[in-house]
This record gives sequence, structure tokens and C-alpha cells, in this order.
Amino acid sequence: MEENLLFTSKTSYNEEVFFRAYKKLYKSDIGLHIFVTLFSIFLSVVFVWAKSYYLLVFSLSIMGVIIERVFRKRRWINYYVKKALDTTPNMVSNIEYYDDFMLIENEFESNSTKRKIYYDSIKVIKSDQEYYYINTQYFMVAINKTNCTGDIDALIKKIIKKNQLNNKYKKILLLVMFILSLVSIFLALGNVAILVELSPTPDFPFMMTDFMWVFLLYTPIPLVSGIIGISLSNYNVGPKKNIISGMIVFFLLCIIGFMPNIIGLKIEHDTYYVTKLEEKINIDLPDDSYVSSLSNYPTDNIDVAMIKIPYENSLEFFKYIISDSGWKDNNELVEDVLNPFILVNTIDYDYFLVYNQTLDIYNNCDGKIIYLAYDVETRIIYVATYR
Repeated sequence: MEENLLFTSKTSYNEEVFFRAYKKLYKSDIGLHIFVTLFSIFLSVVFVWAKSYYLLVFSLSIMGVIIERVFRKRRWINYYVKKALDTTPNMVSNIEYYDDFMLIENEFESNSTKRKIYYDSIKVIKSDQEYYYINTQYFMVAINKTNCTGDIDALIKKIIKKNQLNNKYKKILLLVMFILSLVSIFLALGNVAILVELSPTPDFPFMMTDFMWVFLLYTPIPLVSGIIGISLSNYNVGPKKNIISGMIVFFLLCIIGFMPNIIGLKIEHDTYYVTKLEEKINIDLPDDSYVSSLSNYPTDNIDVAMIKIPYENSLEFFKYIISDSGWKDNNELVEDVLNPFILVNTIDYDYFLVYNQTLDIYNNCDGKIIYLAYDVETRIIYVATYR
């Protein structure tokens, strides 16, 4: 079947045309790389402040790669302009435009080439006042607007509209990954909240930090979103938002996930704590109790812990408390000496015990004390050790 020739065009290439074409097609990549570099510098400052040197090295490595890519991109443009001038001296492109493709014949000083380019294979179209610049899967094409025998503007609009339909699924994929990338932080936060609530000591101070590692499990989502954005950067489908948001969310998830290490906050679950407490204040606690302990909370001279009494031992432990003269059903004795944070945390507890470490006696606050509060409903002992 004979193809319908619409019109023709002719473009003469020189150094200026090549340079404008490559700069127009790849300028946005350089801007993106500069943004990534500036963001990496910001993260480096944050990591230095947080004394997280392994993350600092990671951030500096990325910054170094991006800076190298920026300069390489600029060198790359100059290199390819020079290479194009050397390999295709005085090149002239004669283009015939058909309904579904364009036939390009490139004439050089010594030879010529001819290639058919289908419109649906065009990745990117850029323009300025004089030229359209087209990036195909084979090479770059510059179209001189003034040397066309037909309406090139209408044809370009038609190509863009058609390719937008062809790129519909790519755009949907990018949009889905963009949304997932943004909500991944909230999904991780929701998972952490569930794990805290299901933990034996959900009310323990900073208990959320015990599950911050969950944020690291979500890092593949923004990472994949960014990778997909980069892989589709040569298509006119708006991948920038995926690259930028993926990078930002990825680093945020990493920072939050490593936050306990960055700030030096670590909750211990060593059951030997129960044994040491029993020996120190001479009380009986079930050996298989669950323990959460934290040093230097809320000030540098206080350690806190929560001990969850197993359900099967709770009745026996309750009988022990009500039969022991050291345990009281109010904490008026220590209201004047307790840290306000600890007092608020245990205001609804049922039984209280104070051990004076200095004098080795109970229910006396003239010295360093160990404060215990027991909540019957939750079966939790709150322990505050003043050092």
C-alpha cells in the first residue's frame, strides 16, 4: 500500500545546532542532579550533627556520584557535539513525513544514510523558537521549523497526543509508585503503632523506638519508585516527581529507621534485670517476666523499667503484694521527691514500694531510692532507679 506523504523538511547541522539540541534534551537531567547534590549536602550536615558517621559516608558517596555525573553530563554534551561534527561533517537531514512515521535521509560529505522512524518510538520532544529537537531510540533529530513544506506544529502536537496515549500505562505506574512512596512513611508509622500496642509494655517511655526498624522495611518502595522514574526519564511521562520524592522519602525512612542509633536511645529486654532487682531490694518476681528498661530517662540520673508479670503468675504475685508490709496502696510518701514524668506515668497505679538504697530500708526517701509501682489490671511493675 502506498504511503501518504504529508510534507518534507530540511535541516543543516552545525556546531550551534548540535549544542542547542543536546543541551535542550538533557538540561533537565543536570538540574535534577544539582538538586540531588544540594539535598545530599543537607543530609550530610544533619548526619554530622547526629554523629551518625556511617550514614554520613553513605550520603557523601551519593553526593560524589551525582557531582561526577553533573560534570560528566556537561563534558558529555561537549564531547558528543565534537564527535557529531567529526563523524557527520556538514550533515544535512532531508525528512519526509508520513501518517505513522518519518523517513530521514542524512547526507554527509562522503556518504548518506536513510532510516525510518515511527512516531510511537519517539521518547522526548523539545523545542525553541527555531527548532524541534526529537530524541528517538536511535539518534537525535533537529527539525528546522522554517524549512518545512507543511504544518510541522500540527504534526508535532498530534505525535505528542498519540504518544501520551501510548504512555498511559507508564504514567499510571509512575503515579501509583509516587503515591505509594509518599504514603510509605504513614504505613510504616501505622505498623509501628500496632506493634507498640501489641507489645507487653505498650506504655513504656519511647517504646516506639523499639520498632523503628520497621521504617527500613519500607525503603524499597521509594527506591523502586525512583529507579522506575530514572528508567523512564527519556520518555515524556513526568518521571521527575518519582525521582525526587523517592529520594527524599528513602532518606527519611532511613533516618527514622536509624533514629535510635543516631540519638543513642536503646531499650533493653534483658531478663537478668529481674534477678538483679530481686537481689537488690529483696522481693520475689516471676523469672519469666517480660522486661523493658531504659537508662537516663527522663534525666541523666534515673533509669526506668517496666516488668510485665505473666498472667499465670499474676494472682500469686498479687497475693504476695497485699501480704507484704512494704507495699502501700498510695504513693503520697514519694510525691515530693519523684520526677514529675514518673509521677504522672504511675498516678493510676494501685500499689507502691520505695526502697532506700542509701539506708537499706523501705519507704524512706532520705537518699537514693528505687521506686516501684504496680498496676493490677495491666500486670505491670513500673521501676524507677535514682542513681
